[in-house]
Amino acid sequence: MQTANPTTPPLGRQRSRRRWWRSLVLVVAAVVLAGIALLRFGPAQRDEPPPSAAELRRHWQAGLRWMQANRAQLLADGNPMLWRMVRDAAAVSREPMLDEMLRAWRQNHFPREPFDAWLLLVDPSARPANPRPAGFAALPAYMKLFAYGTTCDPAIGAVEVVQKQTQAGWCSAWAPRRVARQSKCVTHQLVGVMLMQQRQCGDPAAVAALVRQLQDRIVDELSLDPVMRDAYLQRVLMLYWTDAPQRVKPVWLNRVLRAQRPDGGWDYTSSFEDAAGDIRNDFHATAQGLLIVALALREAESTRR
Repeated sequence: MQTANPTTPPLGRQRSRRRWWRSLVLVVAAVVLAGIALLRFGPAQRDEPPPSAAELRRHWQAGLRWMQANRAQLLADGNPMLWRMVRDAAAVSREPMLDEMLRAWRQNHFPREPFDAWLLLVDPSARPANPRPAGFAALPAYMKLFAYGTTCDPAIGAVEVVQKQTQAGWCSAWAPRRVARQSKCVTHQLVGVMLMQQRQCGDPAAVAALVRQLQDRIVDELSLDPVMRDAYLQRVLMLYWTDAPQRVKPVWLNRVLRAQRPDGGWDYTSSFEDAAGDIRNDFHATAQGLLIVALALREAESTRR
């Protein structure tokens, strides 16, 4: 007669463990299948017709009205990256009102020499007093990359955190100081690399390859994240801004258009209702939305010809 091995778990416990593992496998399989279904059939993949040029023109005019109505407040905003977006929207659309606002903004914030290096974002012909923007050491990592792309200064390019951001795996590496910004990590990196490409910083082939890799990451993020917020606006914008409009699905562009508020502006939380019901549009979101519409309108009108 065989005796039970004292190290062997009782039969009931073995069965319980097998059931637990089977349940875990089923849960994992269900999550994987749900992910596949989301990628294939989810709201970010919905088949929608693209907006017409006339529809885009209406959204464009509404955005211009918001800019004009909030002119005084906007001119007080010293963020040069937002005004770079306005500058590019003005260049694409040839809208004189935006050109006039740009001149007024520059007079407010960069009235005379010596200029800070951030002016180069809006005026590449400016001659800054120092290639490093004021307060460079305290800037977040992505803004240091912006500074390099804006100035193409070798000393800034040699900064370790800048060099790391010229690699495709930068946003995959976990870093405590970046975890709160992770949803916008790829878009921020792509802005810096786009600036590098425009200023011809670094090896052109390597920079172009990095742009394509980051565009791929953004397409993946848009396919998984249908929530309209600042990061969503940035993702759609960066595909247009880096000359990849063909990669923007109509549903993604339509979501941006639907998020425009009745007064013509956009806000950070367009798909949420806050507790007080007091959603205010802001320049940060509207500058992005306005440039998206300008670039989409140019694309729509060029394909119509």
